Amino acid sequence: GVGYGNPYQQLPPPPPPPPPSSNGNPNKKSKTDSERYLVKKYRPERHYDAMDAFVKYTKSHRMTDASYVRTFQGTTPEKPFVFSTRIGGVDLGWGRGRTREAAMDCACRAAFALVAAHGYNQFPLDDDCLTEPPQDIAVTLPPPPPPPLPGATGPPLPPPLPGMGGPPLLPPGMPPTQQQLPPPHLQPPPPPPPQVIPQPKALSQVLPVASSLGTATTLPTPTAIGIVASSAASGTTKTS
Repeated sequence: GVGYGNPYQQLPPPPPPPPPSSNGNPNKKSKTDSERYLVKKYRPERHYDAMDAFVKYTKSHRMTDASYVRTFQGTTPEKPFVFSTRIGGVDLGWGRGRTREAAMDCACRAAFALVAAHGYNQFPLDDDCLTEPPQDIAVTLPPPPPPPLPGATGPPLPPPLPGMGGPPLLPPGMPPTQQQLPPPHLQPPPPPPPQVIPQPKALSQVLPVASSLGTATTLPTPTAIGIVASSAASGTTKTS
């Protein structure tokens, strides 16, 4: 017989519905589209003189493909939006701003300065109006602090954890900190002052010289005759 298949077999689920199109609102783009907005359909949230004039300029010259195209080159942390004005696949000017429309306004002013159209030269330029492709701005970091000088004491070390012992050792050549020094009652006594041993004086090699010579007194030399004479004289004196 002819088989009619398994009646208990489940049918495959239906395909998911297509994502909603954003053609109804030109200011909204889906995730698959690039951030590009047609000039003739874009409606800014507030009035910008340069953007309004750019719409009139592209409409009068039938530039129906004029658009705002976002780029991610040349952004800064303060101004993360960069847009260009593109006509016929060629970028005319670029603008940078804090918001999307501020960047578009700067791009329109840069395009008018580059085209130099008659009657559209009343829009001033600033540093955010770029007539050349923007470049990424290199962020320069401050240099690291210099190393400490030898012998300079740094900040105190943190206290050791319970059971971890004393503070870590310092590199060679670094003086100890206050936390690494022992308490005053455990410090060794200061060394005694050095003893000075007296040294003998050197004898002078110069002999003293007398300034004047004195006259020596000559004593009489006793003789035998003198002794007898003195004895006789003394005996005569005694007899009388």
